[in-house]
Amino acid sequence: MIDLAKSLKNNGFQIAISSTMPSDELDYFRKHFDWTDIFDYTFFSCELKMLKPEPLIYRHALEKMGYPADQILFIDDLEENVNASRELDINGYLYESFEKLMDYFRKEIM
Repeated sequence: MIDLAKSLKNNGFQIAISSTMPSDELDYFRKHFDWTDIFDYTFFSCELKMLKPEPLIYRHALEKMGYPADQILFIDDLEENVNASRELDINGYLYESFEKLMDYFRKEIM
């Protein structure tokens, strides 16, 4: 997934991450890995005190990113999170496998 994010970024897409990662894990990842730096926007529940699938976190992301909801693709492996994004007119994709996601990208995005 990190390679996909890098590829999208290199192809001119702005990318974001939204995660419910606890603060101690986030601190560890930021200290030991550089993958969080590739994202244009980061939305970590431990920092925002907001959780998916609450609408507030999606509204916050829309406001910070400044894009219309219909120009955003939200990918998540939990159906309730994807459904919540769709409630706000964000394009939601339910992640089932990397292969299916790549098929979706080839057909719909690239």
